[in-house]
Amino acid sequence: MINSKISLFAITVSIITLVSCSKNATNSHKIENTISQNLQSIIQNDSIYKRLVISYDPSYINYRVEKKNEKFNVFNYTDEYNSLSNLRLYYYYLLQKKYTTSLPQILNLIKKNNSVFFDKKIKPANDSFESLANITSRNYIEISCPIGLVFNPVILLCDFPENVDGGDFYFCYDTDTYEVFDCLAGSVSHIDDSYADSECRIDNNPYLTVLEFADKCCLPSLWDKFPLGQTGSYAALSLSYVKANRETTAIFKRCWFELTKFSNRK
Repeated sequence: MINSKISLFAITVSIITLVSCSKNATNSHKIENTISQNLQSIIQNDSIYKRLVISYDPSYINYRVEKKNEKFNVFNYTDEYNSLSNLRLYYYYLLQKKYTTSLPQILNLIKKNNSVFFDKKIKPANDSFESLANITSRNYIEISCPIGLVFNPVILLCDFPENVDGGDFYFCYDTDTYEVFDCLAGSVSHIDDSYADSECRIDNNPYLTVLEFADKCCLPSLWDKFPLGQTGSYAALSLSYVKANRETTAIFKRCWFELTKFSNRK
């Protein structure tokens, strides 16, 4: 009888702990965004912090674009800014671990001392993105989940695929409100590639696989938006199948969005 009560108590405690963890995860983006004055000074003198700040500097980003376009002439400011997201995330991770602080706190410190870097709204190159979650009215960064995980919009964290119904590989982080949100929360049914030449319109190539179409009409950088690159199961799907299912899961949405995106085309 005593053992039974102990077991029941242990189960109850476990359930309460799980519920508490779930609530904490759901509200994890609502974090106090200030750091003590003393710690601010220490962090600002850290070489990792300085490298993180530079990654937001428009002059540095423009320099990278100019250097790349000397050879390829296909890069723009927005794509280059977003391409640095994973590097920034790594720097944030190192600083959080070193100083027991949070991403919002560090970002707030950067914005406080470098407000000019954030004057312009960061917008994706594809204007069709404007209707998705009203993202163009926000300052945000797009962050990739670690390989093998996808974004879970319920708990607002990267999670195992089996716990998410077709989750996206990415999530977005609002740098003004510190809110984590689903980058592709809206519909993508209105997005198409009517701007493209006839031979590279998806509707004119329904039986090509994603991989075949990408080789024919897209830049190699397209695969940078997919953690598994050309080896993912999506690469073997026909374009007609992707189009038919583009509203069903976040992965199909992502696939459709990237295939139709002007900046991903040759």
